[in-house]
Amino acid sequence: MGHQIDSVARLLGNAYAHLQHGIDRGIEWGFSKMQEQAADAPRAKKQKPKGTLGNVFAFGKGFVGVIGEAGEAYYRTYEELKKKGK
Repeated sequence: MGHQIDSVARLLGNAYAHLQHGIDRGIEWGFSKMQEQAADAPRAKKQKPKGTLGNVFAFGKGFVGVIGEAGEAYYRTYEELKKKGK
């Protein structure tokens, strides 16, 4: 009976680790896309809104870029720390 409990516990632990890894990779992908979107924004050839609305859009794209870069830095450092911890 004890062996079965250990097997179930190990199975649950492994499943959680894979789930966490998938979530981390998904978030990391999202940060990367945010960063790419903000970097591509100045090159867009669409007519940009002027005035307050244009300023709000420009701020929003800049903010998304900062969040994307912060996320990339977080995951880069997090991966390095995990490697050092092993």
